[in-house]
Amino acid sequence: MCVLEFLTLFAICFFSGLLVAKNLHPNSDAKAMFLLAPASGLMSIFLLNALLFFIGLWSFELVTFFVFLLIIFSMISMRTELRMFKAALWEKSIKTRLESLRSTSNLWFFLVIISFALIALLPLLIFKIPMGVDWIGFSSLSQSLNQHGSFQFPHPNQGSWLYPPSFVATAAWYQTLMHLTSVQANFLLGQTSLLFLLLAFLALCDYHKFGFEGSICIILSAGLFAKTFDSGWPTIASQIGIILALFFIPRKNQYSVWKQALVFSIFGLAIFSLHPSGGISYLLLCFASLTFKDIMKWEKRQIIQVTSLSLIIFLIVNVVLWQYGVSAMITAEYGWQGGIPFLLYNGILVGITFVAIVQLRTHFVFSSILIKWVLMLWLLSFIQFFEGWNVLPIFSVISLSIYSMGIYAFHIPLALLSGFWLYETTRRDTTKLPSELFEGTKLSIFWQKRGKIVFAVVACSLLIVSQMAMISMINHDEMMAQTEGDLSIYELVNELEEGALVYNENVHWGYSTQLKRNIGMTSFPNLGILNGDISLQNDATSAITSNNISRISSLGITHAISSPKGTIGWHLSKSPNWHILADYDGSRLWEFQPNFEKSNVSTYMKIETLDCDCEEVVDPWNQLRFSDPFDLGDERIELHNGQIAINTSIEETFVGQMVSVCVVSETIGKGLFSIDSIILESHAQGWQQWCWDASLDEHLSFNISFSPITNSWLNPWYFSGRSSDFIDETSMRFHWIELRTDVEN
Repeated sequence: MCVLEFLTLFAICFFSGLLVAKNLHPNSDAKAMFLLAPASGLMSIFLLNALLFFIGLWSFELVTFFVFLLIIFSMISMRTELRMFKAALWEKSIKTRLESLRSTSNLWFFLVIISFALIALLPLLIFKIPMGVDWIGFSSLSQSLNQHGSFQFPHPNQGSWLYPPSFVATAAWYQTLMHLTSVQANFLLGQTSLLFLLLAFLALCDYHKFGFEGSICIILSAGLFAKTFDSGWPTIASQIGIILALFFIPRKNQYSVWKQALVFSIFGLAIFSLHPSGGISYLLLCFASLTFKDIMKWEKRQIIQVTSLSLIIFLIVNVVLWQYGVSAMITAEYGWQGGIPFLLYNGILVGITFVAIVQLRTHFVFSSILIKWVLMLWLLSFIQFFEGWNVLPIFSVISLSIYSMGIYAFHIPLALLSGFWLYETTRRDTTKLPSELFEGTKLSIFWQKRGKIVFAVVACSLLIVSQMAMISMINHDEMMAQTEGDLSIYELVNELEEGALVYNENVHWGYSTQLKRNIGMTSFPNLGILNGDISLQNDATSAITSNNISRISSLGITHAISSPKGTIGWHLSKSPNWHILADYDGSRLWEFQPNFEKSNVSTYMKIETLDCDCEEVVDPWNQLRFSDPFDLGDERIELHNGQIAINTSIEETFVGQMVSVCVVSETIGKGLFSIDSIILESHAQGWQQWCWDASLDEHLSFNISFSPITNSWLNPWYFSGRSSDFIDETSMRFHWIELRTDVEN
């Protein structure tokens, strides 16, 4: 990813967010503006895209026009401040700036900014495609919006996605602006959102005087970073709005009721248009900001109005969800989010926060809000205990929206509370916090002289380890949702003739995010709520697995793609009516030939051996494979180092024939691989296919050797349950042997 794309996005967001940042942050100095303006601008652009999408006027030209107006209006409104910043900037000599940098406060500020940039932007530099699987859906929506002006299903499917538009619409706009692919645009926007969130978080902490402590605490939890790493970008982006709201909420009583209502509504619309999880968290924050005194001030008429409006909105939302056929089932994919996931991703901060809650519960308005917010979030996680209950659809939507809240939802409030308490325990004077009176100074020699150093060392250590672990992912293509071969096949699909209809598996590796308008696909990512006819994929799958030639023809299917991660390739390989046009390491482009009398067909055999220092492991993708026509099973042979001897009996029909023998393997890491002492690849990694021609007798015999280049590594799949080992070892996993030959139909 080029630096230019990021710098352009930063500049656009910075200048468009100056005015919002000025009104949120009372101290409109250069540091505050630098930290807060990018996040403010990005949220403004998110909201702009959402509004244009909701009223049906979204287009690249119109978004560009309004973004330009936003920048101009913001800069005109800030012209006095900009002149002051410019004067201050040019008046300082280089020597003065260097001397200023040497001061402790400025040095840690600079180092924190660099650390945050490294955390957020490093994946853009080292990964060809993002980690996780959610990016596939986001990229598909952005591509559809650029092609059709709506979230329309790809041809020939009829219908559309229902999904919060802000993030994907902004990515679609920036894709066109900078001539990027939809994957690149979403990847850049997602990682940049994390950086702007961290900068805004630092601005909030610095405003409340605990910037150093807050910057340490945000590193002590993995939640936000893990969610971003897993490409949950709209969820992360929605948290930006919550941080911005935290500038306003403690000071809300300084404004009239109508201004409060307007500001709260704008924040709510902006956050909900990104992701409902952020919106739900924001609503809880708003409730947490209410005090008993505030409620007692309400008149009876106001209580009735608020209650009635809430009930009406509640009923309308449920009716809309019923119309879309939303299931009234509550799911809990990762179990109770207030339990193990909560502790796993926030363990260190949970301990600090527990102490903070005890000691700060009555001291400050800000800490009181945070404490109530944390407790409300934790109580919300109990909705997962109602798994399987038939309730109103809105509860199902809430459970789906927060299904992984233990990872990310607690990170910000826990870090704020922890940083606030660490600062409060190290105060030397009675300086007032903004709009708050300090009640009692707590001096501690340990915290003052050593505590910050201890926590800083721990945070830096975690930062270094995490970045080393991320860099090591360069050698782990096997963790990508799509293989290198899959990506090569997608490029060929776009070269097919106009009107081609391609069958693709309805799983992560089956989706092409860069499909041209004139090429049809039978399936598409299942994202949000699907509104339309989705029967084509089921009909096509049934026809292909049963080799119903007439039905395949009537559906208009001309081609198919398969991945070694999937199962449809097995069915296509055993049919004489599917011809391989291209094969990249087991990823294949097929052409349907209903009238052919001769073609290549295959049989598959499981790799079994007793003569090796290896083990049988469960394939981590087995739950996404829906058929097994050759009884290969869920377990695979895994070799860490050394050699295995293969001696497999051959079916009588293949004896004496010349066949193509292919071994499909998956290198977990990087290593040297050879078959019968012939080195086939010096740096094998990810999914590989090794083929050679052989004349078969009653047994197929060969030796496979593997020598790892990389050793132990930290496996992030451990946290998602796809791996049983956090500290994993480089190995080679063998999936099957394919025998392919010419047969008469």
